[in-house]
Amino acid sequence: MNANRRYLRVFLSTSIMLVLLSLPSLAAQESYVLKEGSAFRVNADGKEIELEEDQPEYCLTDSGMYSWIIVDPELSDVMKGSKSGIYFFNEFEEPLGFLPFEGAAYCNVSLSPDGEMIAIIFGTSVSHDLILYTMDGLEKKKSFLVIGDICWLDPCRFVFTLDDVGKGARGDAMDQQEGWLSVMMYDAMMEELFSVMDATETEDYMLVGVNFEREEIEVLRRSVKEVNDWGDEYMIEDAPLSVPIPVAG
Repeated sequence: MNANRRYLRVFLSTSIMLVLLSLPSLAAQESYVLKEGSAFRVNADGKEIELEEDQPEYCLTDSGMYSWIIVDPELSDVMKGSKSGIYFFNEFEEPLGFLPFEGAAYCNVSLSPDGEMIAIIFGTSVSHDLILYTMDGLEKKKSFLVIGDICWLDPCRFVFTLDDVGKGARGDAMDQQEGWLSVMMYDAMMEELFSVMDATETEDYMLVGVNFEREEIEVLRRSVKEVNDWGDEYMIEDAPLSVPIPVAG
């Protein structure tokens, strides 16, 4: 009798497992793949649908070519029902991982020159969130509030415009700007933030770009004579300037 009961339990467990595996929603999950440079959504039933409007982006690094697909239901009808995030692939179009990211449609992805780090700038206003991840394991390392894009100086260091809300706000003429603007450099190896051009009560500094041939960081200085002048756009003066790229280490 006990043997019959054990047999019945095993039979029922096996039957239930076979039923669960036969359900399409549990047997497979929708995903995204690359094939010959084109992106495809793979539904739970295995059907592949090409993304004609939203093609993968590419970046050539010291480690090879990397590519990614930004997935967000807001981007196209094909992506309806998909989980928002970013799929990463190596040069052989093999998957490296999926980074869940709510509102991925508003992401800008930048890879370090060696392909080891990923910088994602996210937001819909002038000030954005800059979030740094490792490519290996997609581990979050650091985040900043920034304006504009970043520029990689080498595999470990990048420069950007920091929107420092901790120092207070400027006047009404600085539309959507949260705080004081400084040009900063972050060293991912040392895990330290360094000042390139630091804001004062009457001066803001914004990153324009990097001239590697001249080994200079190009900056825009915005200044006023008096603190109260930040509320009047006609009292704000712009002046370009450049500073040497800091020596590594």
